[in-house]
Amino acid sequence: MANTGNEVSASDSVSEILLKEQANKNDGGNKPPTYETLFSNTENPIQVHEQSQSRYQNIGLGYEYRLNSNKIIEIEIDLDSEMTLSRRELRVLLLHEFRLGLKATKATSNICGTMGKDVLSIRTAQHWFHRFKNGNFELDDLPHTGRPLEVDMDLLKQLIEQDPHLTTRCLAERLGCSHITVETHLHELDKTWKYGVWIPHELSPIQLQQRVDACVELRTSHRNYQWLHNLITGDEK
Repeated sequence: MANTGNEVSASDSVSEILLKEQANKNDGGNKPPTYETLFSNTENPIQVHEQSQSRYQNIGLGYEYRLNSNKIIEIEIDLDSEMTLSRRELRVLLLHEFRLGLKATKATSNICGTMGKDVLSIRTAQHWFHRFKNGNFELDDLPHTGRPLEVDMDLLKQLIEQDPHLTTRCLAERLGCSHITVETHLHELDKTWKYGVWIPHELSPIQLQQRVDACVELRTSHRNYQWLHNLITGDEK
């Protein structure tokens, strides 16, 4: 069928398509549109890659592009305005770039050039491309099933008072959390690990005086009875 008037054909260039689209609008919009764009959260359109000439529907970003084999769409965008996309929306774009056969670096360049220069890092793109290559196309975040990040502070304090020699891993097993979580909460309790026991990080005046009294008593005992000389040491061999 010959191309007449403002009707779009597969042989039209991108510029010709845009000119005919503008002519259709000037005619009162009676002609069917050459593309459909549903974009609710911004006034700026998005550029569609020319490689997407095959049927590709519902990219899943709150807007939709419907491409047929006889239509090529390229819409200019203001590159100075940066769009706000969720993580899932970026992953959809990465999956689109992956199916086009592009590399992660090229995909990052395309997305950042369209959506904003800081919306995506190359490392993130490489991570998702690696997942796609392994056949994992799940884009949603899976619920975390790890151990809790919060613990019973009273129970933790009670455990270290009963046995100050307990390690963080032993405490983690009893509290059902990770040892990193235990360390964090012990720091909140101003506890530090010294000489194989948990002691207060900041000593109170009474605790300081108790240590002074112990030192004085040991010195007095040594002066009255030189018990240090009775210590016997030897080679274990």
